[in-house]
Amino acid sequence: MNYIDFDGVILDTHYPLFKDHKEFTNNSGYINDTKYVQDRDWYQVLRESEIINDSINIIKTLDINNTAILTKVHSLENEGSNKVIYLRESGIKCPIILVPYNLKKTEIVSPKNNILIDDALFNLDDWQSLGGIPIYFNKDDSDIDGWGYQNTKYQKTRTLKILEKM
Repeated sequence: MNYIDFDGVILDTHYPLFKDHKEFTNNSGYINDTKYVQDRDWYQVLRESEIINDSINIIKTLDINNTAILTKVHSLENEGSNKVIYLRESGIKCPIILVPYNLKKTEIVSPKNNILIDDALFNLDDWQSLGGIPIYFNKDDSDIDGWGYQNTKYQKTRTLKILEKM
């Protein structure tokens, strides 16, 4: 199975999500403010976010029996439901798996022999430690993730087209 992270891989939600936050100074680094993220208007955030490197169209071409969106959410009724609605309205038919923010992706699905494309190195470390195949995603082809960690060990991609070959 191929699992695809949402934020930072499919849509660049960072700026629309945090632009009004008191700690926001630039587009690098993530703010850990659960309540702020839960209370945002996710309908608006998603519509203001840029699609990353044609990801929506690429996902539409992938086998829906071997592809799933695996995304962390801070609230089911706000963030989770709006992500599902956005993806379905965009023509995405593959499964969408919502991961509560206080759990790891590996606590929701088995990583063993499965691929995860993610922009967060800590997610990939956990994935690999449990037998999964990690692929580091960075839209700008940078080796530094959004939390300031450097990728030194994972295959890197800036497009989901890599899944067309797998």
